[in-house]
Amino acid sequence: MPISKPFRILVVDDDEATREVCSSLLRSRGHRVECAASGTQALKILKQEADRLDMVLLDLVMPEKDGFQTLREIRSEHPRARLPVFVLTARDGSDDIYRALEVGADDYVVKPLDAGIALSKIQATLELRRAAYERTEVGPGDRLDAKYQLEEPLGSGGFGTVFRATHLDLDLNLAIKVLHGHAFADFRSRRRLKTEGRVLARLDHPNTVRVWDLVTTQDPPYLVMDFLEGRPLSEAMVQGGPMTARLVCRLAEQMVKGLRAAHRLNLVHRDVKPQNIFLCKNQPEGNTVKLLDFGLSGWALEGQIDAGSSASDELLGTPRYLAPERIQGDRGGKPSDIYSLGIVLFEMLTGSFPYPISSGSLASLIQAHSLGKVSKFSDLGVTVPALLEGLIRWTLRREPEERPDCDQVLASLAGIRSSIGKDPGAAIRKNLDFAGRDDTEPIDLSIRRDDREDGH
Repeated sequence: MPISKPFRILVVDDDEATREVCSSLLRSRGHRVECAASGTQALKILKQEADRLDMVLLDLVMPEKDGFQTLREIRSEHPRARLPVFVLTARDGSDDIYRALEVGADDYVVKPLDAGIALSKIQATLELRRAAYERTEVGPGDRLDAKYQLEEPLGSGGFGTVFRATHLDLDLNLAIKVLHGHAFADFRSRRRLKTEGRVLARLDHPNTVRVWDLVTTQDPPYLVMDFLEGRPLSEAMVQGGPMTARLVCRLAEQMVKGLRAAHRLNLVHRDVKPQNIFLCKNQPEGNTVKLLDFGLSGWALEGQIDAGSSASDELLGTPRYLAPERIQGDRGGKPSDIYSLGIVLFEMLTGSFPYPISSGSLASLIQAHSLGKVSKFSDLGVTVPALLEGLIRWTLRREPEERPDCDQVLASLAGIRSSIGKDPGAAIRKNLDFAGRDDTEPIDLSIRRDDREDGH
């Protein structure tokens, strides 16, 4: 159902003056505002009134339970599709912003507030949320084709909303991506969607999500996929901190195998990032890494999409992980996925973006990808094997034709793992070692920083 005005917004900040300024600005636009002076108080309000709230404005720096802890608890109960969260920060472009976005924030506003910018951002997100509900036209409890029943939403993106769903006849848990009708309103777009679905259905690999059904004859159209248990890599990176070289290599091998399977079908992902890499548990083959959301990839099928497609002119993807050629307007290909993977691997090892940047603005990110020089691991206080650093620099070469393909990356990773051997101190950030972990052990997908055996 459409969300009725006025919107209800919860402002969470330990500073009374900030709460008053935010409340005044929002009420001037006709919104209803509730306030909380702490993360604990905010969570209590959410527990009682979550269904009546449309957005949360959350300060990052608060005593006791800070914004990150509060945001993590909010996201454990309320997915982005249900409740947008903006963080309030005094530092534009800081690592805190990246961390908040990866934990589950939708956007941020900088203190002291610029009324015009803050209100424009907030209003745009609320209106998009309203539009998403209006155009999806389905929600929890609804049935599709009298066969699938939608349960709670799991997330939302530019092309649709993902729900956990139940196959009523087989009593199976599935994931269904209900696509926004406006994106597939004409015959041409439905044809592109059908092409994507056919290729994705052939993508049967342990390290990719399996697509079981695609319905384009209904409004809205939808995709039926595996339901996965686990958590995204982005969450593991935030909660556990930088990873050891051995663990990164093991996870990377599965990521690359998934990409290779897609590339062999001429399917380009176009949005490789930690949020689209899922650490699954309870799979037949054990704990497994799977690539998610090929939703941006279908229009990049090499040789199958008309050059005049409007999608080819759009900047699709996440700027933090976008290859230089994509920024320059090229549709991108397999090497673009390799570049994005290199950014992810660098962040897994260091917790930092590969290029020094002055802020998190789009302009700074574009300049970094186009002109920046990759930071040395040693300058960041991280020790990794020279071969691994060399591989990552290879994936981040500016010219697409100079990057390795999936087979070359896999061969390099195998050599690096062999060179690391069984010595847990050969390629680690000293204070974050998995002391004594063996390469033959299953990957522990639930491990957190505090759970790791310290090397000291």
